[in-house]
Amino acid sequence: MFTHTKNNTRHLISNRTILIMLVLIVTLFSVSLLATPLPKAPSIRIDIPNTTQGPFWPPSAVVDEDGNYIVVGTLLVKQASGEVVPVPSQAAIVSKHTVPPLDENGREDFTNPFAAEYKVIRHLDLSAGSADLQLPLYANSYGPPRGHFGGIARVPMDADTKYNHNSLSQFPCPEIFPAKSQEFTYRRPLMPLHQVPISGFQGDQKAYDVDSGEVYIPNAKVGEHCPPLGCSGEDNIDERNNTVITLGQWLEAKMKLTITLADYDRQSKGYTAAVFQIKAKNMLPNAIYQVMAFRRNNFEGDQIKMLPDPLAVPPILLSDDKGKINFSRKINNPFPAIEHDEDGLRVIGLVLTYRSNFQTSGACALKLGPGVDIHAIGSTLNDFPNGIVDFITTKKQAHSH
Repeated sequence: MFTHTKNNTRHLISNRTILIMLVLIVTLFSVSLLATPLPKAPSIRIDIPNTTQGPFWPPSAVVDEDGNYIVVGTLLVKQASGEVVPVPSQAAIVSKHTVPPLDENGREDFTNPFAAEYKVIRHLDLSAGSADLQLPLYANSYGPPRGHFGGIARVPMDADTKYNHNSLSQFPCPEIFPAKSQEFTYRRPLMPLHQVPISGFQGDQKAYDVDSGEVYIPNAKVGEHCPPLGCSGEDNIDERNNTVITLGQWLEAKMKLTITLADYDRQSKGYTAAVFQIKAKNMLPNAIYQVMAFRRNNFEGDQIKMLPDPLAVPPILLSDDKGKINFSRKINNPFPAIEHDEDGLRVIGLVLTYRSNFQTSGACALKLGPGVDIHAIGSTLNDFPNGIVDFITTKKQAHSH
């Protein structure tokens, strides 16, 4: 039989007292940590510059009625030394017959985008009241996706120019386009930006062959006098804005970006996320835009080697009937320090693009080609290679309980 003694009792009381005191100390320390105010989250607000330019090739994302490029952005200009250099903050009409970079066999080779200059037809006057602001904007022609040319996905269409100007080295979204039956046949002509085909649209009395892109009149009209398979044409079900889009209207867009760090992690003593907020006005009303992120791995040196990815999924921004946009999204670890960014995922810049075909393609930036179904309207790449911010974020740590 075990018998408590006075010494044993004192020893037990003493151990319990110590344990209670330790629990109190840990609790008080934890409370004091929680009570310590978090540092004020760093934030920056910048204007997103207007543009008509995505990658350098093709020279712009909109063209005039003749298919010549309307460039508001950077021109590639040959210097007296023979070197071609990018000259920012320019506005000009660049010929669709510009000779792009070529390899030794005279085939398009966009490995070095600065191996050829733009052929400038004339510079644009963007001052208030200028006739140039009334220029109607067009979407470029396209096709075929494959052929005897350098690059991939012909922009402009092969019947329109001698050379391809599309520098993409791979199809932007091969999961949805092109199918094998479309690779050497699909084409789409030059057309006004406000009349780019919208898939499934009923009311323009047009349909498009899925393999060739050719226009035909559908048998989709219904009514009591129509046979079971329908009458020629379509019922006027859908509506779209048929107002011509001008260069002046395009450049009226005002876009502001605010980036605020978020989700401070006490363990790593850093922020693990950032909130990206875009507020815009004077955009095209009731339109679809998207925000794409250029990351370090999109570049090779100072050259764009691949298209940007969505900042978030979905990357869609919808303008209201007054042309206003309010977009906000929190992104995890968008600004890792370069020494910890082995995959090159640090966000360097953003580009806002207009989806003229009104499609939302999941995480795909586009279906056809730059200047064909997407059109850059705002870009922060003027800050390249420094990036839009010098913020540092960290990967969220797994906390033990």
